[in-house]
Parts: sequence; structure tokens; C-alpha cells
Amino acid sequence: MTLSSLWNSSNQGASTARPGRLRRIWVNIHLCIGLGLAVLLIPISLTGAALVWHEPLEAMLHPARRAVTQGAPQSLAALLAGARSALGDGYAVVGIRMPDGAGAPAAVTAREQRRGEGRGGGRPRQDARPLPDGKR
Repeated sequence: MTLSSLWNSSNQGASTARPGRLRRIWVNIHLCIGLGLAVLLIPISLTGAALVWHEPLEAMLHPARRAVTQGAPQSLAALLAGARSALGDGYAVVGIRMPDGAGAPAAVTAREQRRGEGRGGGRPRQDARPLPDGKR
């Protein structure tokens, strides 16, 4: 018997069992990596979807926040006046979205005023200068 024949005969059983064992190892590695990535990607996907569809979700979850009136379209000044009277003191209008089409509502966004914030807009800037007469 030669050394190579002994080597080949002893490794014949190992060579047939080895691919199955390697396959199981790779399947387990794939499973662990897949589960780990799923734990990260699923919450990212759900929060991203909530950010994309935030307006319909908010309208569905908080219908009382949306005051809808019907009637003729109003001017921007009338919308501001109506929003300020509905909100009362302590809130500042930060944005207005005009209607997208016929029958769509205008949306006014407001936030609670912080301490020290008045209607005057706070302290004037040090470098602010009045414009010459007749120019805006």
C-alpha cells in the first residue's frame, strides 16, 4: 500500500459528507444575516412609509384637527384672520397651503408660541436699516 492510496481511501468518506455540512453552515449564515437585516429594514420601511403618507394618516388618526368649512374660496388675508380667531392667543401661524383644486380645502399650520415670542417678531436685528421712501 502506498501513502497516496491510504490518503485517498481515508478521505473518500469525508469528501462526500463535506458539501452537505458546508451547505448547512452557509444556510445558517444566510439565515442569521437575513434575520439581522430584517430587524433593521422593517422598522426603517414602516417609518419611511409613515413619513410619505403622513397627511392621510394624520387625517385618519386625528379627524378633529381638521376644521373644514364649505363656501366660496377666500383670500389669503381672510384665511389668516379666520385661523387667528379660531386658534386664539398663544398660537402663531407658521404656514398656509392653498387649495390644490376646486373643492379642496386650504390648510393652515400653527404652533404654540414660545415664551418671549410676541407678534412683533422679537428683538430687531442690530444691522437692520430702514429702506428709503418708496422702495420695498
